[in-house]
Amino acid sequence: MLAFFVVLAERLGLEAILGAFLAGAILKLLDRDEMLTHPEFRQKLEAVGYGVFVPVFFVATGVQFDLSALFANATSLARVPIFLTAGQIGVDLDLVRPVVYAALVAAGLLSVVLFPATALALLRSAKRHPRGVLGAPR
Repeated sequence: MLAFFVVLAERLGLEAILGAFLAGAILKLLDRDEMLTHPEFRQKLEAVGYGVFVPVFFVATGVQFDLSALFANATSLARVPIFLTAGQIGVDLDLVRPVVYAALVAAGLLSVVLFPATALALLRSAKRHPRGVLGAPR
């Protein structure tokens, strides 16, 4: 299932991590009582994930991260602690309801799905119509 969703994400021009996330979410949905998998499956999955895949993901993300854009202006930098407190830390401190945190994660997930797909569609349209997407002269 993991390989299928990772390959599907790659074929659609999305990040492979999105495919891995979807595989994990579906596994959690289908195996709520953990009866379908081996009793130690989740422990082994976490060990492999944290030992191999998470470090690779962070290295790949770090290579693509635009640090200069973060420090380009004070407003961008000021948003970091705001977003941080709206995440899991906010939930742990009872500052943010879990449903709000879930909505933030869903919004991030949707942006990972929708924005690249929209950009690819616009690029394809621009290649088919050299005068531009909206028909305006270049």
